[in-house]
Amino acid sequence: MNLVSPVYQVQATALLFPPGGYHWPGMGSDLDASADASGLFSRAEAALEELGVEAGALRRLMAGEGQVQRLGEDGRWRWSGDFPLTEAAQTLLGGALAEAFVRSHGEPRAVVGESMGEAAAYLASGALELESALQLVYRWAQALQLASDALGLRMAVVEHPELARLELLLEEHRARVVILESPTLQVWSVPVAELAPLDHSVTELGGRTLVSNNPCAAHDLRLRGELGAFERYFGLVEELPLRPPRFPLWSAIRPGLPLRSVDELRANLREMSFAPVRWAQALGGLPAQRVKNLLQLGAAPSGRYPLRKLCREEPRLRGCRTDTLGTLAAVAALPRRWRPAGEPGPEREEGPGG
Repeated sequence: MNLVSPVYQVQATALLFPPGGYHWPGMGSDLDASADASGLFSRAEAALEELGVEAGALRRLMAGEGQVQRLGEDGRWRWSGDFPLTEAAQTLLGGALAEAFVRSHGEPRAVVGESMGEAAAYLASGALELESALQLVYRWAQALQLASDALGLRMAVVEHPELARLELLLEEHRARVVILESPTLQVWSVPVAELAPLDHSVTELGGRTLVSNNPCAAHDLRLRGELGAFERYFGLVEELPLRPPRFPLWSAIRPGLPLRSVDELRANLREMSFAPVRWAQALGGLPAQRVKNLLQLGAAPSGRYPLRKLCREEPRLRGCRTDTLGTLAAVAALPRRWRPAGEPGPEREEGPGG
């Protein structure tokens, strides 16, 4: 069924930055071709080289080389690719898309990042410069991977029309809920050995699972058992040249909390690895801030599904318009002049493509 949603108004738009995931060959390929964004690659690669990344590796990854992926064989799972560099690439793209959006259309009403998308949200809001945001997410991804490997943890997306029916499976499979995507969609942190049994259990109850591409778990309190893996990350968090955001930046682990001061920003980054992400609640509170448009930047095409699912299931978000953009060209294709907030006009019918 098509949904009727408002036409765009920049004053009613929230910029959303998705969690880490797979990319597509050629992602960000129009950055170098853009006079406004072409210098971002050079700045990004210089910042990452300070952390030991090989020169040119970021460009090669964004062209399709070494991106994270997972493969299941006979109930066993294995992962390949450069996870920290993949997250840096997503942060670079998200930041570039947000910069292009603001330059063309104006200031958004809100900025929110989900999980690893937090680095891009800090960048887009002006709380961090590009170099610091990339180094932050790179160290964060390294820490999560090291700690998760030590504990044997990975993540799985769990979907069921009645998630309450699955609560017994959490204990049975030693799982934790780490991201609440919607009333019927969650991300669980699970021991690797339990991924296949969990899928079987969920399927028997009429649901489905999808193992994450990311070779780690996140937002799981059990990761505190490997604090040594986070030493460089926490050291960087304490040294980051943070500044108050230019646009309202909202916490995804404490819904309804605006991150205004440097102390609040730093505390949010300290807690993020071990606290569940309450994405459904965070976005559900945005209409109270007069948000009607949810614009997700830098996501894979599959990123549309959980966002639209949430808007269907969360009464406060029904009627909001959603779009998922992954290129500068897509940002440029948005209306260049949007009707001022409050001015009457026709509503737009949103089809399957958003």
